Amino acid sequence: MKKLILATILAGLAMQAHTQGFLDLKRYSVTRQFGTARSMGMGGAIGATGIDFSVSQVNPAALAQIRVSQASGTIGLNFTNNSGTYLDHNIQDSRFNFSIPNMGIVLSKVQTKMGKEKTTGLVSYSFGFGFNRVNDFNRTISIGGTNNKSSYLDYLAEQATKYVDWNSTANNFYPFYPEELALAANAIRHIDSNKYEANLPNVVTMNQNYRYQQGGRQTDWNISWGGNFSHRIYFGAAIGVPAIRYNSTETITEQSDDPNLSPDVSFEHTTTVNTSGTGFNGKVGLMFRANDWLRFGLAYHTPTSYTLTDQFSYTFMSRNFTNGQFVYTSGQLLSSDPGNFKYKFVTPGKMVLSTALVFKKTAMVAIDYEMVNYKEAQSPTSELIFVNNLVNSNFQSASNVRVGGEYNYLDYRFRAGYALYASPFNDAILSAVNNDNLALQVYSVGFGYQEPDGKLFFDAAVTYERFDDYYTPYLLETTNRPYFTSANKIGITRLLFTVGTKF
Repeated sequence: MKKLILATILAGLAMQAHTQGFLDLKRYSVTRQFGTARSMGMGGAIGATGIDFSVSQVNPAALAQIRVSQASGTIGLNFTNNSGTYLDHNIQDSRFNFSIPNMGIVLSKVQTKMGKEKTTGLVSYSFGFGFNRVNDFNRTISIGGTNNKSSYLDYLAEQATKYVDWNSTANNFYPFYPEELALAANAIRHIDSNKYEANLPNVVTMNQNYRYQQGGRQTDWNISWGGNFSHRIYFGAAIGVPAIRYNSTETITEQSDDPNLSPDVSFEHTTTVNTSGTGFNGKVGLMFRANDWLRFGLAYHTPTSYTLTDQFSYTFMSRNFTNGQFVYTSGQLLSSDPGNFKYKFVTPGKMVLSTALVFKKTAMVAIDYEMVNYKEAQSPTSELIFVNNLVNSNFQSASNVRVGGEYNYLDYRFRAGYALYASPFNDAILSAVNNDNLALQVYSVGFGYQEPDGKLFFDAAVTYERFDDYYTPYLLETTNRPYFTSANKIGITRLLFTVGTKF
């Protein structure tokens, strides 16, 4: 039972390819802190520091600490490496992508009375507008190995047994879903009644190769305001319109490697998905300045309601499969028409506690502590009600921690930080993967330069992310054959550069 639960949660293509699933909701629910090179150099621990626009993503009240208007933009160079082990065979893969993790402007106003700065009441305030990236989906997984126990065609045969009515198919067949394309390509065959099987010998060895390419981003656009009351209490609020752009291409290739099977049979199946949509959320925050060197912050992020649209299509090509029920040319590429599905997701909110120690203009040390109840992740779409049951059974509340510091020497700034983002899975799932906590760890260092008595500033940061993941290409529920899961180790190096000006 534990193996089945784990595989169901971690399966990639194992879930019905024509429905949205649990992993999609997980993907958009587990977010993290991106932003300027300065904030990333500090590990993202900026909730109680008024450093730049990126703080609006954590606690909009901290914007009120910014007393000089500023604008900045950040570019990122990302290098992702994946090491996947499947059927005792290891494959390394890498990917590079360019990103814009942050861009924003802060307009600040210091209140005066009779030509002097106010010291009580609302003494200053700041408006912010721009975006911060909260997810980067760019990643490639390549796995492969020799399998003499099962084939992806066994999975497609199971799907056909569930969903394909032979009586309708034989008379009027317009293949769309992967199992229908495989049937049309003679890679699976009808046996009796509505039962199907892989068009392979009972014992056969297949060389399996799977390539899973993901791309896209999750970006939070927001309008924020922060007010400074008597240099003691800071209050802020933000309205966010997050946007999701996600794309994936999953390619499955299998070829027989068996001297008793001649000629060799092979197939290639591709699933392409493009997801886009926007959401709505809000943030409110408070900060308390205890004295010149100690600050505390508290912020609440509401759940985000997304309206998303998927566009998806499938292709299938097979070679040398015989004894099928359809006239088919070996090597002919079969393609489905594009499909669309519109649905809603609600991702969980957050509570963020922050503190910072500020040593005049020399240095600061900051900590952010996030609490996320992943059971808040739900879908109100009727076709996806099953997702909510999986969330309730397998998610839990989790905590994220970010720690960072900055040291100033003349016009130069030196930074370092660390962040730990916990997995949303509960203890039962984590124990099923040998107590691997599946946490994301981020290590960072940074450097900055401020023009002496000038308006321009420049920041750079290097971060390294490390986490483990699992990928199951297919599940077998009724076929008496085993299936396998790959263990993946992912490392991501990011180079970030921010240029800004104060005015």
